[in-house]
Amino acid sequence: MKTVVGSSGVAVGSPAGAARPRVLIALGSDIAFRNFVESGGCRELTARFDAWAIRLPGLRSALTPSLGIRDAGVAQDRAWRDSVRYHLSWVSIYAGRRRARMMRAKARMVGGKAARLYAILGSRALYPLTDGLAEAVVGRDRDVEAIVETTRPDAVVVPYGGLNSFTLDLCKTARRRGIATVLVNYNWDNVASKGILRHTPDAFCVWGDDMADLTERVYRFPKRVIHVIGAAHFEHYFDPVRMREAAREADLLRGGVPRVLFAGSSRGHPEVPYLEKIEQAIDDGRLPPMKVVYRPHPWRTSRPEEKNFFDIGFRHVEIDPKLAERFTRETINRTWTDKSKTTFKPDLEYYPVLLRSVDAVISPLSTLALEAALVGRPLLVMTAFAEPWMEGAAERFEYLQRLVHHVPGVVKCDAPDTFVDALTAVMRLAADPGIAERIQEATRPIVFRDATRTYGRRLAAVVDSVLATRARG
Repeated sequence: MKTVVGSSGVAVGSPAGAARPRVLIALGSDIAFRNFVESGGCRELTARFDAWAIRLPGLRSALTPSLGIRDAGVAQDRAWRDSVRYHLSWVSIYAGRRRARMMRAKARMVGGKAARLYAILGSRALYPLTDGLAEAVVGRDRDVEAIVETTRPDAVVVPYGGLNSFTLDLCKTARRRGIATVLVNYNWDNVASKGILRHTPDAFCVWGDDMADLTERVYRFPKRVIHVIGAAHFEHYFDPVRMREAAREADLLRGGVPRVLFAGSSRGHPEVPYLEKIEQAIDDGRLPPMKVVYRPHPWRTSRPEEKNFFDIGFRHVEIDPKLAERFTRETINRTWTDKSKTTFKPDLEYYPVLLRSVDAVISPLSTLALEAALVGRPLLVMTAFAEPWMEGAAERFEYLQRLVHHVPGVVKCDAPDTFVDALTAVMRLAADPGIAERIQEATRPIVFRDATRTYGRRLAAVVDSVLATRARG
């Protein structure tokens, strides 16, 4: 008999000597660790369950005793299996391209023989066979099998970032052994862009009602499997105590003039010319005096054609001090490789302070744009920064529609010659004393929040429900 914890947190149906059920938590990346563990998202799991973690070898984040998660071991990377799964994920994108516009756009990125092959293998008739044969070829992961055998979990909890080998091996192993699987989505665009999940987990946890609707349409899971619980790494925006503390810290950064955050993109158009436009517009009076905080994307690719930020001599623009060590005259235009990315993990605690310290935000269509809205900041969305395959994303991609078209205080910039006028409009919005509350309220369908229960309790309740359902047979 499996151990089940009821909603009260008391173990029921437990075999003799088993005080609490076990959960095995998958930690495949430092961002997953940050978003799920450091955020406090699994705190309730560790308080009420016997929690173990299975991890990949590249994880730099430490499982310290204070986290309450025991280290179950490492599942080694195997390049050939990852390669098979990489191509299988593209086949899956082709299989799902009629279900989501973003997958259709990604499919058009592939050309030549690969595109034709993916299209054939991802057809409605062949995709189940393709997936089955590919999974038969990669077989079982012996590390995952051994760790699951040793820990004997009642449930596997997987922060879901796409169809990678680590996720698939855990789900396959759990399914073979009759172990409950709970996938916790932690990226905004996963459902719309990463292919389709062929096998239904016991629970798939999403941020809000919009993501739940998209999940039902794209993955075709039954409603009972989809649970709206919010996003662990956004919970601090809904914690009044933490936000009051952030506001106090933010007040220390203000200097008596309006402040604007300019958030860069990981790749795309040059950004320095836009900063120069702001500088010139302030000097000639088209924009009021303001301080611009430039936050280059921590993992930005090089822009050889772009002027070096440090050569301009900006008077109204300063680089985000949290990135001052990472970005210097020598590194500002370099490409950050996968290895160097893992050495820098943006601090979750800093974002509320940064966003509360500014009056408005300039951002590409990234998660930071959503975070600005969660804090109630008027937003200039730089659709002009979109990569070629993302052209028209603001009008077409499903997951963006709420933010771009139904949240007040959002202005688009599609071209350089409209930038100053668009920023002027955003600053007028920032002067409206009621705009912050209206923006925040409009984001509820994107990210659920509950003042009575933390994210951790909501997640633990999902695991409770899954185990109780399984115990009933």
